[in-house]
Amino acid sequence: MNNINDTKNPFAITKAIDFTDEQIAQYWVDMNFKETIAPTSRNSRIILGGKGSGKTHVLRYFSYNVQKTRAEGTLLDHFKTERYLGIYLLCNSLNAGRFSNKEISDEVWEVLFNYYFELELAELLLKCISEILIPIKGERHIDQDDERKIVLDILSHFASPNRCENILDLVEYIANERKKVDYTVNNCVFTGKVEHEIQITRGRLIYALPTIFERFFADAEFTFVYIIDELENLTECQQRFIHTLYREKQGPCTFRIGVRLYGLKSKETYAAGQRNMDGSEHEEIYLDNIFRSNGQKYKEFAQGLLLTRLQEGGFQFSAAEGNRNKEAKRLTEVFGENFSTLLSDEEKKKITNKYQDKKQDNPWIKRLKENLRHLLEKRRKTWYQVSKRHR
Repeated sequence: MNNINDTKNPFAITKAIDFTDEQIAQYWVDMNFKETIAPTSRNSRIILGGKGSGKTHVLRYFSYNVQKTRAEGTLLDHFKTERYLGIYLLCNSLNAGRFSNKEISDEVWEVLFNYYFELELAELLLKCISEILIPIKGERHIDQDDERKIVLDILSHFASPNRCENILDLVEYIANERKKVDYTVNNCVFTGKVEHEIQITRGRLIYALPTIFERFFADAEFTFVYIIDELENLTECQQRFIHTLYREKQGPCTFRIGVRLYGLKSKETYAAGQRNMDGSEHEEIYLDNIFRSNGQKYKEFAQGLLLTRLQEGGFQFSAAEGNRNKEAKRLTEVFGENFSTLLSDEEKKKITNKYQDKKQDNPWIKRLKENLRHLLEKRRKTWYQVSKRHR
């Protein structure tokens, strides 16, 4: 094994969002996640999990940018084999907090955000399609006449579109339209108003694009998967649009939504305020429950994560290479002694004796007592004021 002092810390990056697409693939350790995400299923799923549970890593693994790292032949053939295309959007990248306040009504912000969100998703999908059908190197999979007809079909969903000759022109047009919204939103604090023409009806473009391009992948049933991650970064009103999209979805598309536990602020939709129900409009998947339900499989999964990161970081387990069971046993070479209990007796003594010798409370016990005293005093004052009003 390499000298630990000569090797970079393989755990320096702690968030999957900071990984490159290649690292997402390299660090992948499977725990039957394809069944969890079910990317070819048309039924939408909400993936819930606590912070650090692996939602982003799992969702990104099924996204276009990581899918194509697994391709050996043409991208088109590869995606026909996988039978799905994952369009990944990180909600945090939208800077959604801009779409609120500034003395502008909530209704205006709601409509503008929905429009912006749809443009963003459409742009991402069209970029993927462009790379697949019109690769920089290799044969085109769409002739120019057919491409022009498709572009005209897509533009028919816009109220007053610019002229576009091909898919790349269309991507540029949508990107520029999105930038105009950025400009309007970013400057409304100075202008005191938001004036922008909404070019498409809500949801129209998101549903139309998969239907238009499905035939190019028609060797088998193909699904366009809109992967929306970190939903907790959207407001309740903004989440309502997302819930409406997968409730009213049309064509060969579906949604996979990543959100922290308790990050769902609402399940209401624009459909007369109706709420989406687990088992009906969507299925809720709790990653933490999957991990807890099979202790041995989770242990092997966790060991696999450690080994993969260590080996990619330059640590070599040459004597046990290729045998995961033996490699797992050698993890102690990196992490030290394997304790027989959750917290060893020696470790306990080190913690407890530190404060017993000084005859004082542990700092966390001290803070707990202070917080409880503060809470009780606050409650006492509240009760006193209430009883005083009712005398």
